[in-house]
Amino acid sequence: NSCVHPVLNPPPPWHVNTMPKGDAESLDNSATERGAVSLDLVLSEIGLGYFHFRLLFVCGIGFSAAAIEVVLTAFLFAELRHHWGLDEYQLSVFPIVVSSGCVLGEIFWGHVADRSGRRWVFMVTVLIVVVSGIASSSATGIWSLCAIRFVVGFGYGGNIAVDIALFAEFQPTRGRGWMLFSMGAFWPVGQTLAVIIAWIVIPRFGWRTFLVVCALPSGITAFLRPLIPESPRWLLLNGREEEALEVCRSMARMNEIKPEDVGLNDGTKLTLANEVEQLSPPQISTPLSPQVNYPMMQLFNTGLWRTTLGLVVFAAALKFAGYATTTFMPSFLEMKGMERLSVYQSMMLSTLSQFPGILLAAFIGTRVGRLGPIYVSMLLCGVSLAFFAMASGHARMIASCCLASCCVEFGWAMQHVYTPEVFPTELRAASAGLISACGSIMNGGTPLITAWLVETHSTASVICFFSLVCTLSGVVLFLLLHVETMSRDLQDVSRVQGEKGEK
Repeated sequence: NSCVHPVLNPPPPWHVNTMPKGDAESLDNSATERGAVSLDLVLSEIGLGYFHFRLLFVCGIGFSAAAIEVVLTAFLFAELRHHWGLDEYQLSVFPIVVSSGCVLGEIFWGHVADRSGRRWVFMVTVLIVVVSGIASSSATGIWSLCAIRFVVGFGYGGNIAVDIALFAEFQPTRGRGWMLFSMGAFWPVGQTLAVIIAWIVIPRFGWRTFLVVCALPSGITAFLRPLIPESPRWLLLNGREEEALEVCRSMARMNEIKPEDVGLNDGTKLTLANEVEQLSPPQISTPLSPQVNYPMMQLFNTGLWRTTLGLVVFAAALKFAGYATTTFMPSFLEMKGMERLSVYQSMMLSTLSQFPGILLAAFIGTRVGRLGPIYVSMLLCGVSLAFFAMASGHARMIASCCLASCCVEFGWAMQHVYTPEVFPTELRAASAGLISACGSIMNGGTPLITAWLVETHSTASVICFFSLVCTLSGVVLFLLLHVETMSRDLQDVSRVQGEKGEK
């Protein structure tokens, strides 16, 4: 079996060849001498093309739909208070229940996706969101609404855990960073759509119609997701080599490249053979080593615990900062003497400020690496909130508010890229779900802490408290996170494959 180099058969104009220098020769050698070819080399030779941009659109629409479902809660408070005559205690139960559903969904669906496959979870979770989202519009009381929206949270929690993991596993090493940052940009797009929908629909048609309209993007996604195949990395890791080969051949054809040109000849074996760098060292099995019976516990073994703990702190700090820059920001502005903005104006202001953060993260993260910007991101959040605490005058307060929101989104963009890159395929979806869920749990008391601080301290002191927590989080990230992932192939197992035995 011989490989025909793409120079002899030029790819289409939109194709981006991402194979590192010298890897083409390795591809030829692996296919001709051993009858095997590495998945990473095949993905690099296929490059970025039509398949990947279609995948970006499908996954991105799903990511935006999840953002809409997360943000819409902020617009329901005033409507539910008036419609059912609810007090603040009853209203406070609503976001807690929805968040609990999301936490459960992130953990459950992340674990299921690593054990049973990404694709069917990818499709089932969005169907749950569509059906339960529309059903919630017919709720007859706050408790029935809470119950149905709990199911919605359970569904979009799975979206958050699985979407980026699946998307990352189709990307070549070179170009993966830009594609993941582009995927992250769909989150503020979803937030912007949620604000526009609320602004147009709620005053004219009411909150029930608003819930139905917000479920439509998820409905569109449900029709598109069957177009996406199973992750070839997950297939190979689970011994389904022929299916992985067919997925890669289909990717090549969609990018208008012959499978033979990338080493996928008849009889070629697709492998994960380039696993030369391991995230965790070899482990000796002991009665206290739970990784065989409880795979998710591998996230806390000797080689992974620093990364896992660091990313949990990162997610918790970002959600903590996000509460200050989004949920509570209108109240902060009012306490500092500004005329109260409507919920639509404040949410739109916060959302539009996020786009520069993503662009800056993409520009820096693809040039200097991932770790440096991650360390700096929380420090920037702390500094921007300190500026806001000291700001006087409407223009300075608005500018520092926008800067803080931009810095938080800068951090989220880095987190969305780093998490799927740093963990191996066997734990990628579970790690994303567990980290996000732990961050949510750690922030469960943030509203109560904020309420107590507002009652007992000055406004500047409360904002400075948020600033201090962000700054200290940056120091913790510097001490814990240590694996650079830029230009590194995605890893597939947390230990040397031979130690786990042949599949």
